[in-house]
Amino acid sequence: MGNRFSASTSLLGFCKHPSPWPSLPAHLAAAETLSHDCGYHRRDQELADAKRAILGG
Repeated sequence: MGNRFSASTSLLGFCKHPSPWPSLPAHLAAAETLSHDCGYHRRDQELADAKRAILGG
């Protein structure tokens, strides 16, 4: 069986391994940097939606 926890679950603190990022804004920034550096833009809209929801604006 696979891991029953999603990425969003671990962000909420339910995973036994804490996130290596100190905050959600730092996590979003790391995701954006990784996506840009790797040229992976399939989730750009989802990332933009998450940034708007979490950071406002």
